[in-house]
Amino acid sequence: MSLWRCVSAIAGLIISAAAWSRGSECNLCTKEYTRCLADANGMTYAIQSCQAEEEQRQEVRLNAAYKRAQRRISSERGREMREVQRLWLRYREENARFRVGQGLSGDKIEASRFWLLETAMRVSELDRIQERGPRKFGQEDKW
Repeated sequence: MSLWRCVSAIAGLIISAAAWSRGSECNLCTKEYTRCLADANGMTYAIQSCQAEEEQRQEVRLNAAYKRAQRRISSERGREMREVQRLWLRYREENARFRVGQGLSGDKIEASRFWLLETAMRVSELDRIQERGPRKFGQEDKW
């Protein structure tokens, strides 16, 4: 690796860590996550640990929101939603994998950040579906 690429990689990592340490990333994530990032002080391994813990919490939230939404809609719409969920899971996984890039620490942090934001937004979307019940798309208010 050339000196320039090495310096660029280190600079990117420092910038990523600094942005994460300010806690500006995920307003849909848990308070535990925000506190963990504040305590990480920009340390890469600490940020990655915070992300790993939050990924577990968000997966639990995602599964619960999906089950609640499934209970509120018809079986036909449930089948459609199951297919949409499978496609969304694949999208999230493939997009995060793409973001890892060369496997540098900053890339891994960015990929995990993407994973968390997408998952938290999907939980919010599923909660809206659950709250609105069995309406069909296009009725009254759209979701």
